[in-house]
Amino acid sequence: MVISLLLLLAACNPTACVEVPVGDPTQDGDGSAVGDSGGPDDSGPVDTGPPPPCDVPEVEPNSPYSNAQDLPMEQWACGVFSDPDDLTEIFYFENDRAGWLRVWGRAFEIGSLADLTLTVAATDGPYAATRLGNPTSTDTDLIFPVDDDYGFYVTLSETYTRSGDSYRWELMASEVKAPVKWTSEEGSDNDSATRAEPITSGDRRLAFMNSTTDIDWYAIELPEGGAPVTIDVDAWYYGSPADVRAEFYEPDATTLFRAASGSTTNGANDLDPHLEPSPTEGGTWYVKVIPDSSGGGGAAYWYVIEVDIEE
Repeated sequence: MVISLLLLLAACNPTACVEVPVGDPTQDGDGSAVGDSGGPDDSGPVDTGPPPPCDVPEVEPNSPYSNAQDLPMEQWACGVFSDPDDLTEIFYFENDRAGWLRVWGRAFEIGSLADLTLTVAATDGPYAATRLGNPTSTDTDLIFPVDDDYGFYVTLSETYTRSGDSYRWELMASEVKAPVKWTSEEGSDNDSATRAEPITSGDRRLAFMNSTTDIDWYAIELPEGGAPVTIDVDAWYYGSPADVRAEFYEPDATTLFRAASGSTTNGANDLDPHLEPSPTEGGTWYVKVIPDSSGGGGAAYWYVIEVDIEE
């Protein structure tokens, strides 16, 4: 009894008396271990590494076509042309409906030294196209309409076969709105002057270079005494793979009045033709559109031709 009283007095001071806890010092008051929050066990390994550089990092090997890497639409893939023996990257994507597609390769925009060449080819459809460069950079993209759902192979390569850590790239396939507007569409048989499609002032006609030898003829009616005419083609500048030449012919359909393969309408690198002839004779005049020397052809090679006649 005396010993207990002495212990109690030792734990008190003149202003307070501290109650010394009795029990297992490794347990909290609720019986759980000291430091245990009572939650689920989170003592497993934690990934503290850097996040992936993009949505779909390149996985080698991804060529030839049998090794093509899947590319979900609306996601960025990325990689580096680091090996001189591996300067071709192949991806595969699928669209699920008709509309306009954009396949976009980036290098210049992300500070890379790479110059990109982009090729797209449908696995079971008529769409195949190649494009080098954009109007204002060495990046490249293809924009084209499709009439159904397809699977596509995308090949991205370094145009000048250069490599190294500074030759990074990014790639995306996405669905987009049409980059241009039009008021009519090309018919099926306008491959000669005798079959030329009439086109009136203010009309914007969507058409296609269906092959590398395709020829499209259009007929323009000018008033007596002629009139200034503006002929403008929208294609390459807006993402089409088409590089076309426009030729303006006199009423005999054989005498070339004016021609153009490119213009500076949208900038020095615009491959789309623009003409402003001023005929002084009325009657039926003709416009012929053909692939230029570097142009291709196919279902993806679209263009829009607009004609305006000054009154």
